[in-house]
Amino acid sequence: MKKIRFFLISLLLLFFLTLPQVASAQNLRFEVPAAEVEVYLEADGTATFWYYTEFQNSTSGAPIDFIDVGMPSADYSFSNIEAAIDGVTITTIETSPYVSNGFALGLDDNAIQPGQSGTVEVWIYGVESILTPFDEGDRENYVDFQFSPNYVDSQYDQSTGTEYRVTIILPPGVGNEEGLYYIPVNWPGTDEPSEIGRTAEEDRVYYSWFTDNANFHTPYNFGVAFPQEYVPDDVIV
Repeated sequence: MKKIRFFLISLLLLFFLTLPQVASAQNLRFEVPAAEVEVYLEADGTATFWYYTEFQNSTSGAPIDFIDVGMPSADYSFSNIEAAIDGVTITTIETSPYVSNGFALGLDDNAIQPGQSGTVEVWIYGVESILTPFDEGDRENYVDFQFSPNYVDSQYDQSTGTEYRVTIILPPGVGNEEGLYYIPVNWPGTDEPSEIGRTAEEDRVYYSWFTDNANFHTPYNFGVAFPQEYVPDDVIV
């Protein structure tokens, strides 16, 4: 699958039900000026996540040398993770000691030093066990996907005006009127997506939320539902 970039208003995985933390020292202090999340729900019932995060380290903070990323399930492979900082490939990917189902990115010589900034991108392909039965009574034979993007403890993140976009792309074939979305939880932007449309590539329905009033320490939750016929029956957990 080709990597799609969205520039939806004028336009990044990862993560559900965990408390991921960017933390390798107790005196970390940073801001996240911008973040994006894209989640691609695939025809085989897996998901692909793309995370884009801009870090601005405090002048009095410790170097940001590891980034811990939580995942919605343990059913993924480290070999399906691609990551980079400022365009330089991250080669140290290991099990996170802090995050359930998560992994840690070691920035090594590219650690973000005090007063400096860095942009981290992560692709995670083939994440399984992410679809559940739809539990509302108004639709039959639907499946459900919900997740919470990565966030950190407020003792580390000092962001107050993060430009944040979350986009969920439905599987191929889902019709314009077949998909459903949930009202985001804790989201400082609008309940309704800022844009609903179809991708230029593969012609897939997407929902996209944007705000310039977010932070990186509040757990936001997003979800969608769609007819089960667009994914195999045996992928529902």
